[in-house]
Amino acid sequence: MKLFKGLALNHKSTVLIIRWLVVLLVIFMAAYSPKGLDFNSPNYLLSLIYLILNLAISFIPQRYFDRGWFVYLLFVLDIIFVSAVIYFAEGIDTDFYLIYFLSIFMSSVGQSLGGSFPVAIVTSLLYGWLVYKKYGTDMFGEPAFWLRIPFFFLIAMFSSFWSVQVAAERKKKEQAEEFSHRLQKEIEQATEEYLKANENLKYFKEYNDNIMASINSGVIVVDINRVATTFNKEAVNICQLVSAAVVGKSLREYEKLKPIDDLLKATMEHGNPLSRKEMVLTMENKSEKVIDVSTSLLHSQTTRTNGAIAIFSDISKTKSLEERVKNSEKLAVLGEMAAVMAHEIRNPLNAIAGFSQLLQTKVNEADPRRKYVDIVTQEAFRIDTLISDILDFAHQKKVANLEVNVEELADRVIAAKSDQAKKKGVSLTKQPASNTPAVMGDAVRLERILLNLVNNAIDAMDQPGNITIKTERLESDQGPLAHISVQDSGCGIPPENLKAIFKPFFTTKSAGTGLGLAIIQKIAEEHHGIISVESEIGKGTTFNLTLPAVGKTGAQGNEQ
Repeated sequence: MKLFKGLALNHKSTVLIIRWLVVLLVIFMAAYSPKGLDFNSPNYLLSLIYLILNLAISFIPQRYFDRGWFVYLLFVLDIIFVSAVIYFAEGIDTDFYLIYFLSIFMSSVGQSLGGSFPVAIVTSLLYGWLVYKKYGTDMFGEPAFWLRIPFFFLIAMFSSFWSVQVAAERKKKEQAEEFSHRLQKEIEQATEEYLKANENLKYFKEYNDNIMASINSGVIVVDINRVATTFNKEAVNICQLVSAAVVGKSLREYEKLKPIDDLLKATMEHGNPLSRKEMVLTMENKSEKVIDVSTSLLHSQTTRTNGAIAIFSDISKTKSLEERVKNSEKLAVLGEMAAVMAHEIRNPLNAIAGFSQLLQTKVNEADPRRKYVDIVTQEAFRIDTLISDILDFAHQKKVANLEVNVEELADRVIAAKSDQAKKKGVSLTKQPASNTPAVMGDAVRLERILLNLVNNAIDAMDQPGNITIKTERLESDQGPLAHISVQDSGCGIPPENLKAIFKPFFTTKSAGTGLGLAIIQKIAEEHHGIISVESEIGKGTTFNLTLPAVGKTGAQGNEQ
């Protein structure tokens, strides 16, 4: 391809354009020659034939113009045509011979360094023949003849050298353009592969993230330096840490993750996975979570270890239920034994109590022995109360299934305990909600829960303060709930006692049996409810009781 001011021409077009220039110039000069270009003159017929021949050459395929011999043949024909026109125009004495220089120069286009020399030789022979035809042997005495012949070869040499230089530059440019095109294509291909790989990477990352987020177990992945690389959604929920804060950092920086970090360290050091190992995580609020952890080594595509994986689940509720089941089984056995013993004790105790009361009527109050009789009577009734609590705790009673208005229940408790509270300077009030629902159950036993809770609250108040019974409606996955809380502003319960506060026979009172809160919990469970406690030293205690609602609201607006 050749470029003429931005116009790209192939070799065929270049040769044809050059030839047309030569032909038209020859015809033009023939027309102004002494013989002219008359109709039916030899030059006229020769020009017409040559025009037709040039048109026919235009239809020759491109591949022939890429062959040197074919182009050489065309330019030799041009020289013959020019010589014939000069001959018939008798213009050898004119400037016609200059067309030979132009023809030689044109023939160098697309030829090698020696490509135009054959044309120069043919030109010299034809020019010599024309001069010889005109002047005979006298021509050899003319200086002009001996100057023009060398110039034919000089023009052939310089034009060929120029053509080769141009061809070499063109080839370099074409090679540079080809290299640039190939480089651009490779860059585009590499860019396309990079974008495709990036899309695949993005897809697999999202796919992996979705898997991790969908796993119901916590997953922590660490590298060989125990720096977290993965901390999935469930791990965030269990450990109560933000994933972005953990990933990229060592697990040793978080005190609550130290048990898991130690386990991963042991896994990588010994090269053995660990399965179903229970451990306790301590949260910021000092609460504890029991987790079940399994670990394994993280391998790359080779056998080399890249880190370790910990998969864990929060089994705190399961462990709590197991503990409650064990306690229930123990209490059931203990209750049966206590019931038998209480029954056996109560018979002789009734006799002791009865006869001690009879002795009280026989012994005068002024008699020194009356004091001992009163003690016997008092202790007999205290033992009877203890036996009643034991029997109440041990026996599995059938719960009445009646609708109970929670507001009315709270009102009866407040009415029963107001005087006792006032004697200690304590304000006993109710704070109802407008939509507190009713519950199904035994009103007497539910009232006993509130009575015991209020009694405990009054006992905890060493100074004047407030006791508030709050009622409200709560929503849960299982349906609506009735929530009843008893809140006091007393001294609070030490944290070490909170865990054991619902255990039987646990008490901090000098005269208590330790069965009050255990019986409360038993009654709540009989009604499919839950009771819990929150307390802070110096700020008071709150007992929360939730019971399944029947969907009807209780009394409204009875605030006292």
